[in-house]
Amino acid sequence: LATSLLSCLAAFTLAEVLITLGIIGVVAAMTMPSLIANYQKQQVVTQLKREYNVISNALRAAQEDNGDTEEWELGNVGTIQSASDFVDNYLLPYLTVLKECGTDTSGECAYEYIYLNSSSTSSLANYTRFILNDGAMVFVSTESNTVFPKLIYINIDINGNKKPNKVGKDYFSFAVALETTEDRFKPTGRLNASGQSQAREAILSDAYNGCSRNKTGLFCAALIIKDGWTISKDYPW
Repeated sequence: LATSLLSCLAAFTLAEVLITLGIIGVVAAMTMPSLIANYQKQQVVTQLKREYNVISNALRAAQEDNGDTEEWELGNVGTIQSASDFVDNYLLPYLTVLKECGTDTSGECAYEYIYLNSSSTSSLANYTRFILNDGAMVFVSTESNTVFPKLIYINIDINGNKKPNKVGKDYFSFAVALETTEDRFKPTGRLNASGQSQAREAILSDAYNGCSRNKTGLFCAALIIKDGWTISKDYPW
């Protein structure tokens, strides 16, 4: 048997072996980027879903202790102080955090992200922020309008200040309606991805927030959720 094996090996010239290794190298070079990208996508979905569940569970616990969200106090809506007070009262008691920023936006609390289309950046001036024990960074602001008299924006960078700090890649946008004047947005108090109530095509093509390479990408979390917590082929990765 050993003699037979040696005979087979001897049948290949050095040139043939090198050609074979070259072909293997080319195939590996073609497939590795795809494998790496698929792994990265799965990691993003796993992290995003984890943070979504962490914040959702905190909101449910806050409702058990503080009652209907329509009764929650927001103070001077639209200011970083209002957001900081909301976080102190309704989120931090139900979370494990590494850093609480309050109204501080410097040092570890400084942050800037870029839109998916790379058009501009934002430092989130009116957002308070805190860092969870797993390193994710959460940004919170308050707003009021005719449809949502009490609206909370809760945005999440799943890996904190680590790059790329880009919408749709590691930064995702959510909102919580504490109160609403339209039945279609009820029940209130749930964590929803921005644009989640829209049809899939609208999530992709919205003129400003659409999850596409030429838009801001602020609806990208909605697309992932709409597709059953997966990153589909048409996701602008």
